[in-house]
Amino acid sequence: MQCTRCKHYAHQYVVVVYDWFILYNLDYADSLHCLAYLYNNQGKYDEAEPLYRQALDIYEQRLGSNHPRTNNCRQNLENLRSKMNSNNLWSAITNKISSFFS
Repeated sequence: MQCTRCKHYAHQYVVVVYDWFILYNLDYADSLHCLAYLYNNQGKYDEAEPLYRQALDIYEQRLGSNHPRTNNCRQNLENLRSKMNSNNLWSAITNKISSFFS
């Protein structure tokens, strides 16, 4: 009985440590940031945004909000959002023009 309980707690501990290591590891954040940057450059903005946000969250928690890596990720996310807004505006304009001539 006691061995089963210890095994259960040990398993929970391993899961928590694994989750923390993966979710808050700087190498993982760097990988997310690089993949987001790649998607951004390919014009896959919807795929890039959540990756930037997740990387930024890890950087802020691990390095602080003023660290250069955090600031770089934040700037890339802001640039992405600016592109997305510009694309949405351009789409709205072209749709209006198309409907005018239809």
